[in-house]
Amino acid sequence: SLQDAFTVSIFSSLVQVVLLDVIMLALMGYLINKLVLTSIDNIKNRVDDIAQGQGDLTKRVENNSSDELGELSLGINRFISNIHCIIKQVADVAHKLDDSSIEEKANIDELNTLVNNLSEQIQHIVISIQELNTTSKDVAVQATALAGVMEYTTELSQNGRATINEANSMINDLSQSVQQSNQSTEKLHLKE
Repeated sequence: SLQDAFTVSIFSSLVQVVLLDVIMLALMGYLINKLVLTSIDNIKNRVDDIAQGQGDLTKRVENNSSDELGELSLGINRFISNIHCIIKQVADVAHKLDDSSIEEKANIDELNTLVNNLSEQIQHIVISIQELNTTSKDVAVQATALAGVMEYTTELSQNGRATINEANSMINDLSQSVQQSNQSTEKLHLKE
């Protein structure tokens, strides 16, 4: 009868719609996993590597997109680059301080404290990234969390700049102290 044919047709259409929905959801789940979760895992793994203290600061987070995750990757790469420069500068300063007098040990300890503060800031970023990874199942929540991490990264970058300025000031003070010591030594040699 016409009613039965109509019922079968509606049932068939419903089955097709449900099947298409299931396929679309599976495809969306795969794409979210591939595009979002893989990017977050790459970022988390890179930051974890650095936080362990064995990380190679010349490596960067892979950046394949121009969305919020891409911006986060760029921000973290800039932060890693800044830390790499800071650590390189601190290492150069440490070598110069080793060649100077023993009396300047207190300044070296202050520089080590600054480096430890930077390490703590990196660990805070790692914790933030790990928290972001645990909530990455929901893309909307993920975007909000990424914005928070970007603000935090900016704040840490500003703190890092302040720390660098403080370290530069200490280095200048140390340099003046060494110059004064050298002048005093030269005066003593001239008096002899």
